[in-house]
Amino acid sequence: MNATTTLTSVQQMFDYRIDEEQKVLTTLNLRIQNDKVIERAFLDMNRGSLLDLAEPYLNEFKQEHRMTHLYFMSEDETCFLRVHKPSKFGDIIIHKTAVDAFRTDIPTGGLELGKYGMFTLRVVHPWMRDGHIIGYIETGMEIEHITEGIAAMLNINLAVAINKSFLNQPLWETGQQILGHTYEWNSLKSYAVVDRTTNEIPEQLDYYLNISSNHDSPKTFMIDTKEHKFIAGLLPLIDFSKQKVGSIIVMDDSTVEASHLWTLTISLIAFCLFICAIIFTLFYIYLGKIEKKISQFYNDLRNEVNFRISTEDELRHTLLSSADIVREIPSGLFIYKYQSPDSLILIDGNPEAEKLTGKVISEIKGMHFDEIWPSAKVAGITDIYIKVAETGEHYDSEDTQYADDVLQGAFRTRVFKLPGSRLAVAFENITARMKAELESEHLRLSLAKAEKMKTFGIMAGGVAHDLNNTLGPLIGYPELIMSKLPKDSDAHNQLQHLRDSALDVASVMQDLLIMSHRDKQQKLPLDMNQIISESIASEWFTSLNKKNEHVSLEINLAASPIIIDGADTHLNRFVENIIAHAFDVPSDSTEITISTEELKVNSIPSGYDGFIPGDYLLFKVSRTGDYIDSEDFPRIFEPYFCKYKLQGKSSGLGLPVVYTVIKEHNAFYDIVPIPPRGAIFQFYFPLSSANISRINSEQTEVTAINEPSN
Repeated sequence: MNATTTLTSVQQMFDYRIDEEQKVLTTLNLRIQNDKVIERAFLDMNRGSLLDLAEPYLNEFKQEHRMTHLYFMSEDETCFLRVHKPSKFGDIIIHKTAVDAFRTDIPTGGLELGKYGMFTLRVVHPWMRDGHIIGYIETGMEIEHITEGIAAMLNINLAVAINKSFLNQPLWETGQQILGHTYEWNSLKSYAVVDRTTNEIPEQLDYYLNISSNHDSPKTFMIDTKEHKFIAGLLPLIDFSKQKVGSIIVMDDSTVEASHLWTLTISLIAFCLFICAIIFTLFYIYLGKIEKKISQFYNDLRNEVNFRISTEDELRHTLLSSADIVREIPSGLFIYKYQSPDSLILIDGNPEAEKLTGKVISEIKGMHFDEIWPSAKVAGITDIYIKVAETGEHYDSEDTQYADDVLQGAFRTRVFKLPGSRLAVAFENITARMKAELESEHLRLSLAKAEKMKTFGIMAGGVAHDLNNTLGPLIGYPELIMSKLPKDSDAHNQLQHLRDSALDVASVMQDLLIMSHRDKQQKLPLDMNQIISESIASEWFTSLNKKNEHVSLEINLAASPIIIDGADTHLNRFVENIIAHAFDVPSDSTEITISTEELKVNSIPSGYDGFIPGDYLLFKVSRTGDYIDSEDFPRIFEPYFCKYKLQGKSSGLGLPVVYTVIKEHNAFYDIVPIPPRGAIFQFYFPLSSANISRINSEQTEVTAINEPSN
């Protein structure tokens, strides 16, 4: 195998495995963050409970993904709990990945050299809740299995050497004892070996390691010991801080090949001497014939040498497709043989590939790529893979599948060239990671929405508080003056308009105070059916209904009272605003239905995160006709967001007040589209304990009535 090609393959495979393992640690980190029970234990600073909850995660991830480190860190950068070493906590964390995460408040990950001289892959994520960082979670793993897998796959020897200036000898020796290694500190002068797949580390490597940073240093070199000959090369080992701390040593034992070549060389020399003697003896007679025979023999001999080298190279490449090697790769893997100009033939695959594709390797081995995947040619995939085989430029893609805007599945595919006209296609199911990323983005948008509403509420509350104090005279004085004027006078009518306008402004101020949470009210057990009935029976609703004679209205309230804990005034504003909005958008043909019911709810399709299953009052307002585009649902509760021409006196705060009251009452909402542009607003209010007691009392009474008399 070409030495430069081998170095390139090792570098690509090492970078690929590090990248894949880092993504695995990221996914595991997100899983832990999304566990609400773990979050509660962390916020309560209950170290014992947190250890009991997190230890099963560590054991599971250690078995399935080789994860060895799990940290929970506080906002002050101290270690609250090492799940893998629970007795050690309270120290300041100085890992570079963690420090970078503390400084930037964004996810950070990379390789770090620990104090025991062992390389660890670390991923640190800020732990966000309600727009604030509550702590940090770090996941990590040792990387010995990566070098072992690459060495086995390419049939070479690898070693990891660290510059002794980065190590402490006693701590390094302690680390080697922990790992069960028997490496010697003085085997090399300037470097210490921390990982290797061979017992033989030639001392000549010290020279090449020391000059490896020079521009004139060789990329590959020969090392000849008493027993072996190696073709070797060095790859820089860069840690998270972009600092070169050592090198990956790549060694290919060429002892057997060199011996064969030497034997062939001696035989060739002896044979040439023999031929020269014959030529010298028969020079004048057979010169022409002998030259022709020598030339033919030389060509045959050269072909034989090339054939043997090719056979040995072919044998080494064949090891790439063995089941023991490919089984080490956690992703699905197919290996194809490229035959110019446009043919790819499957020569091997691993069990994970069978699991992900549903195809049995033994049944499709030897088939052409287009036979296995008939649609690949039309989709242009065949041409992309052949280009990789011809140019060596690797190909990377992520394909996603959606149904009704919901992620159904996602796959990542990586295609790269292997030595010996081989092509590797690695792929994996990344649906869980993609869903976690989408969920994280959804949470970020929800947080931004909440922050926007909070900021608007604070500003609006201040303005409303100041203006509300000035409205008293604008309402009181007109009434006082009107009482002294004839009712049919122009001045009386003008003052009437002035007072009505002031009352409208006062209504807007009331909405602003509700949104800013300054108008706090005590929550009492209230019958929601009664609140809705009083709103519908009011003069306000009667006037609204008369102005919209084209609207067909249906009211279906539950027969029994439904009690919730709420603020009376705020709930009245909530009911009036949501009903007014349903009437306020003009349409030629409209049906509005208002209903309530009491039910047990386990989940809602959309609209609100963190839904808590339980007993709820469901209040629904549905509206058909030309109403709202479903694409506007995410922004419908924003202040003054409206793409529709309203016919009433809406201030643009109606639905924001609805949203504020929902939040104030720990309620949830869902918006369901009615094609083409209708909508159903569904509001879920937790039942009051008084309502639950009423239900239990009614059930007891029914049971008593139905009991037979003695």
